[in-house]
Amino acid sequence: MFRIFYANPTIDKTVRFHEFHIGATNRPYEINSIGAGKPLNLASTLKKLNAELFLHGFLFSGNAQMIEERLNNERISYSLKSYPGMARINTKLFDASCSVVTEINEYGDSLDENAAEEVITAYLHSLKSEDIAVLAGSVSKGLPKDCYARIAAFCSENSIPFFIDAEGESLRTALSYEPLLIKPNAYEFSLLCGKEILSADDVLPVLPLFKDKARNICVSLGDMGAVYFDGKDAYFAEALPLNIKTTVGAGDAMAAGLLFGLSNGYSSLEILKLGMACSAAQIEANVQPIANYMGKIFVRKVFCI
Repeated sequence: MFRIFYANPTIDKTVRFHEFHIGATNRPYEINSIGAGKPLNLASTLKKLNAELFLHGFLFSGNAQMIEERLNNERISYSLKSYPGMARINTKLFDASCSVVTEINEYGDSLDENAAEEVITAYLHSLKSEDIAVLAGSVSKGLPKDCYARIAAFCSENSIPFFIDAEGESLRTALSYEPLLIKPNAYEFSLLCGKEILSADDVLPVLPLFKDKARNICVSLGDMGAVYFDGKDAYFAEALPLNIKTTVGAGDAMAAGLLFGLSNGYSSLEILKLGMACSAAQIEANVQPIANYMGKIFVRKVFCI
């Protein structure tokens, strides 16, 4: 079972404009708000793949209803303790004239120390050796900065595979515990390896350095495709030409596809293909099922250690 840690309750508000003008009055043609955050987005795609999953963590009671509504509508199983406060709201300003998204990410309220320890302890107690722990995104104020490191250490000590999608020190520290999978984007991978990453050609020479730090690595490169490395072989997938409806959650959908493939014993080529298909479906707002994209994605092996 995928045990997903919801460490920063979030509401995504998307405001769409036919054309957005900086410094001027703009009138949107559509406004939508939905419970969100990387863990919830991951859970949503895993649910579409019929994976067995459970969402753990917490909510802030002030605006929990919108998050619970999405979880219930998508039939995602969860156990989220409610605490006083308001979840953060991330606002996406979408300019339809150029398909550009400008993000305004707020800070939510803070957990007190006792609540933070309660949340972490409850999650650790839920984990079993047959599970896969899923750690994704930022953590709420009040949770300790070493929150993910503590969970990663627990997983390592108890032979529980874990996935982490974070950046900076959180990701760097987790590599000490050999995660099952990491999925940095180009910017996150450049921070990790200390080298500018612009294309697959920049990624490939660096991958062998991470051979003993993560069992599997996928570097997502946006419209430049993605590179997947399983510790021995590396594969490159070209990005599909898509009708972009949203980029929100595309990386989370990709991570869900990769994790599903890994947990079901797919080949590395098929794992990457499924990750790309899940991402494509999300970008086109799920107008087609994920399976429809699988045959359109071209993946090739690019080297072998």
